[in-house]
Amino acid sequence: MNNMLYQFLSLDYSGLIIALFLLALVVWVLRRSRSRSLTWMLRLIAVVAMVLAVGAVSHLVRVFKIDAQYPPPGKMVDVGGYRMHVLAEGPKDGTTAGPAIVWFPGSHSGSVGFYDFHKSVRDQVRSIMVDRPGSGWSDTGPFPRTTAREADEIMLALDAAGEKGPFIWAGHSFGGLLAANIARRSPE
Repeated sequence: MNNMLYQFLSLDYSGLIIALFLLALVVWVLRRSRSRSLTWMLRLIAVVAMVLAVGAVSHLVRVFKIDAQYPPPGKMVDVGGYRMHVLAEGPKDGTTAGPAIVWFPGSHSGSVGFYDFHKSVRDQVRSIMVDRPGSGWSDTGPFPRTTAREADEIMLALDAAGEKGPFIWAGHSFGGLLAANIARRSPE
């Protein structure tokens, strides 16, 4: 049940749905009730729901503007019902100085946190940045979010983007834990 709630609340438009539900509930109860003591509370809830609706619409407008202004620079690949962003640049034909580098920033930051590192090596080696689900340009993935699930998602995203190993996993903070988990699962 919690996972479904988290999944719903992660949607950009969930606030609008909650606001509309509250408004509909208030209207329904007001039509059925004649109690004055209940009426003021319902009106207060209606005001809160309207403020929530305005905030939710404002959020959606801003998200659409940002999405239009900053499209993903890499590929959006399907990993089983949701999409992940993979930006891979640099030589791919085997002319590189070594394995491809896959970058993982800390926390749940988007891959742009490692863009300067990516840019500094992409002319010599294949350099890959992956936005984990819920970060950067990637869609929100299923819950619960676990390191094991994220390790599998990274491998699925790399495969869907057509990237072949061997890879060097480069991570910072939580990204380091994720990189170690992937290396342990796929030592080759």
